[in-house]
This record gives sequence, structure tokens and C-alpha cells, in this order.
Amino acid sequence: MNNAISIFILGAVALANWYIAYYDFPIESSLKVLLGIGCLGTLVRIIKAFVFVAVVLIIYTCTIMYHWLLLFRLLLDNQQRVLIAAANGDLTARVPVSHQGELSIIAYYTNEMLNSWLKVKTMSYKPVMSLSLDYRH
Repeated sequence: MNNAISIFILGAVALANWYIAYYDFPIESSLKVLLGIGCLGTLVRIIKAFVFVAVVLIIYTCTIMYHWLLLFRLLLDNQQRVLIAAANGDLTARVPVSHQGELSIIAYYTNEMLNSWLKVKTMSYKPVMSLSLDYRH
């Protein structure tokens, strides 16, 4: 890194001397050229630091998104498994409620819906059975 800075400073000194010799610039203009190009090495380091931080943040964000996608897929697979079981007549299957959020609210109300259907199925089955037993006597 020091080699890059020394190359920039050497180039700035050479350019400032060339401007003095060729264009007969006053000394303050040569200093402006010297300091401007000399600061370019610092600017390159700052840009490299910003690029490094940006790359790290992008990788971190992509990692979070990937793991959220895995969790989302797991939650939706559980929801789908329970709904398929309910469609096949198994009203005892339940969706695990693992955390608080939109998907847990969906899981909670899916479980409540299945409880209500199971209760209705049980309640409607008992009177029919009692009627059939009364009819036999």
C-alpha cells in the first residue's frame, strides 16, 4: 500500500515540476497540483474501504435472505402438509406455531379452523348416531 502512495506522490511531484518548467506556473499552482494528486492515493484507499464494506454488507444481506428463504419454505411446507391432511379427512394434524409474526398468525388460525371443523364433525356425528340407535329400539 505504501508503494502505491509513493508512486502517486512521485507522479505528483513530476507533474508539478513539468507544469512549472513548461507553463511557468506560479508556485501555489504547482502545490495545488502536487497536493491534489498526492491526495489521490488517500482517495483510492477510501474508495477501497467503501467497496470492501459494501461487499461485506451485500454478502451479509444475501446470507440473511437465503436463511429466511429456508425458514419460509419450512413454514409453508408445514402449512401445506397439514392442509393436505385436512383435505384427506385427517383433522387432527396441526401446524406448528413457532414464532410471532404473520406466518404464525396463519398457522394459529389454521389450527383454530381445524379445531372448529373437528368439533362440528364430532357434534354432527353424535346426534346421527343417537338417532340411529333410537331407531333400532
